[in-house]
Order: sequence, then C-alpha cells, then structure tokens
Amino acid sequence: MNSIGNGPLARIVKSAGARAFVLPLSGGAALLITRLITSEYGPETYAVFSLAAALPFLIPMMDLGIGSAVTNAAAGLPGHSDSFNAVLRKAQRILISVGAALGAASLALGASGLWTTVLNLESSRELNWSIATAVLLIAISVPLSLGARILLGIRRNAFVVLIQGTTSVVNLAAVSILFVARAEPPVLIAVSTVGVLATNVLLNWVALRSPAVRAARADRKPSKRGHSTAIWSTAVPMVVVSIALPFTFQSDRIVLGWTSSLEQVAIYSGAAMVFLPVLSIVQVAGRSLWGDFAEARHSGRDVSKLFSQAVLLSTFLGIGGALGLVIFGPIIARWATSGIVDIPYALYFAFAGVVICQAIQQPAGMYLTDVSGLRFQAVTTVVTALASLVLSIYFASKHGAIGPVLATVVVLAFLHVVPCLLYSYMRIRNESVRRSQLAVVSVSDGSLGKLRG
Repeated sequence: MNSIGNGPLARIVKSAGARAFVLPLSGGAALLITRLITSEYGPETYAVFSLAAALPFLIPMMDLGIGSAVTNAAAGLPGHSDSFNAVLRKAQRILISVGAALGAASLALGASGLWTTVLNLESSRELNWSIATAVLLIAISVPLSLGARILLGIRRNAFVVLIQGTTSVVNLAAVSILFVARAEPPVLIAVSTVGVLATNVLLNWVALRSPAVRAARADRKPSKRGHSTAIWSTAVPMVVVSIALPFTFQSDRIVLGWTSSLEQVAIYSGAAMVFLPVLSIVQVAGRSLWGDFAEARHSGRDVSKLFSQAVLLSTFLGIGGALGLVIFGPIIARWATSGIVDIPYALYFAFAGVVICQAIQQPAGMYLTDVSGLRFQAVTTVVTALASLVLSIYFASKHGAIGPVLATVVVLAFLHVVPCLLYSYMRIRNESVRRSQLAVVSVSDGSLGKLRG
C-alpha cells in the first residue's frame, strides 16, 4: 500500500501525533499563565484576562466558513491556478472587510465605554480600551486565518496543528515579558489574544510562500465570474456544521444544570476534561484528509480504496484513543480533582463511544466537503444536535451525568455517522460507475476512429 508511506494515511498519523505532542505544551503553558497572573496580579485580573482570551472562541469559525472554498481550491494546485487565485482574492476581500468592521466596532465600544457593560464588568476606561485592543487583534487575524485553510488544502495539516497548538505558549511569552516589565493589568489584558494573531501571521506567511501557492499567484490569468457564488455555497453549510456539531458535545453541562444537580455537572466535567483532548486528536487527524479528497475531485481520481483505508485507520485510531481514555482517564481525572469528585467508570466508557463514533465519521466528513456534501452534513448535524438535546434532557433526568453522553452516542451514530458513511459510499460508487462508462465511451470512440481511418 504505497499510500501509507508518505501519503494520505501517513498524514492522518502525523496530524494525530502533532496534536498529541502539542497538547502537553499548550496545557502546561495555560497552567503557567494561570499561576503567574493569579499570584502576581490577583484572581480578578486573571478572570478578565481569561474572559478576553476566550472571545475568539465565541466565533464558530474565524473565516466564517469562507475558508472551506479556499481549501478546496488550494487542493487543486499546482494546476487550476486561475480558480485558486479567483477564490483566494474574493475570500481575502470579504474577510478584510469583516475584520475591518469587527475592529471598528471594537474600538467604538471601547471609546463609548460599553465593553465593560457588555461583559458585565466594573466600569473602567482603561479596561474598556484593553478589551477593545484584544478584540482588535482578533479582527486583524480574521483575513490571516486563510493561511491555515490554504495549508490544509495543500496537505500540510500536521504543520497547522503544531503551530495552532502553540497559541497559549505565545500568550505565556507575552505575559512573562510584561511581568518582567512590571506592566499594569490593563496592558496584560490587551495582549490576551496575541497568541491567535501570532500563529495566524506565521501560518499565512508560510502558506503564501509555499512553492505551489507562489507559482499560482505568479500566474496572472483573469478571474472567472461565479467564484463568489462558489464561496458562499460552501461557506454557509460549513458555518452550520461548525455550530451544530460542537453544540452536540458542549450542551451537556447546561442540560445537567437544568435537569440534574451540580454534583452531576462536576462529575461530567471531571471526565470531560480528559475526553475533550482525546476527541481533538481524532478530529485533527481526520482533517488531514480534506486536501486529498478535494485534490481527487479536481483530478477525477478514484478514492474508493483511499476512503476504505482511511475509515479503517481512523477507526483503529479511535479505538486506541478510547482505550487510552478508559485506562488513563480515571487516573488523570482523580489527580486533577484531588479525588473529591467520584466519577463512575461507565462515564468513561460512554465518552469512549463518542470518540469511536467521531473517528469513524471523520473520513466521510472530509470527503463530503464539496457543495452537496457540506449541505448534506449541515442537515445531519442540525438534526443530530436537536435530537441529542431532546434525548439528553430525558436521559439526564433519569441517569445523571452519563445520560447526555449516552444520548450523544446513540444520536451521533444513527443520525450522523451512518448517514454520512452511506452517502459517501453511494457517491464513490456512482463516481466509479461514471468513470467506467466514460472509459468505455472513450475506447469505443477510439476504435471507431481507427475503423474510419
């Protein structure tokens, strides 16, 4: 299997390894930031710092889903340079406008003193400008976020994972420098999002300097009309997916808070603390397939073998992550909670089921990244999110912390994983039949030409 050595399957493993490598670094940096700020500036400053640092995560996708079209276009390089240039220029114009609007709005809120009101903080002129500056850094990052999408398209996902994983490390460096300089708390809060900006700057620089992209940008063919439509036709369903899928995993604490007790919320949170990093490894590993499947669409290459191999490898990766979660999860959670929170082993097995489901679905999710595929995924993720919410409410009232996770496993498997796999296999089979028919027609035309000759 020549695809394993340096091909798509190897990229899955490399991406998973990159994520596993940076997790301790990012986690350790976050802990050191917490310790440094709380010990030297106090818990209130840390609370505002963490609040400002979390603002980028309120945006489901920094590129508003527009990057999906850029990834698909980049996958066609080194050919299809005209299409790539047209899509990239359109995406850059849109996101520069979005970033400018976001920056202007942030500065306006800062000047009017409304940021503290919006975040329910004590009114302070310095604090308003600090938060406005932090959001301004995010605004500058918006168009730069396309760099990661380009690198994903040209199959450099592992590098993206490594760099994005250093966001908290950059924040730690900034906080350390300001601490040595005896900076005031407002200055500290103003740079709370500098890690996001720094990593996006680097990724964008690397992406634009890659040989394939430089060659494409040097090819000055005129833009084709219709690319803006293509951008939005993938962007809209991509945003829907990016909102609905995380909601399926992240709404459980709210459900437990309403239907059960704070004790059950604590139990759930203790296990989820270990579950979420494992889930992220599976997700970023499968993401590396996006560029390969998009490139296959450009070239008309058959992906049936790659898809089957990817499902098999991703499933094994998911099982490995699930076993690690079940074996080491209780140990890590017990240490993190000082043994105060008693977490049942069944909860780890339930979370392991979610990891396996997500691992199995990843190849289908990355294959279905064209317009029709993303629309299909948008429907399944919305249905999954709504059904999971309803079933989680019922299960949580009956079974406590394990209830929402069981609901997620059941709904995810039958309403998202199975439909996406079946739809993917159906499309791959239809494309294979179409290629066979075209090959027959081509051979027939060639034979007819010889007879006429």
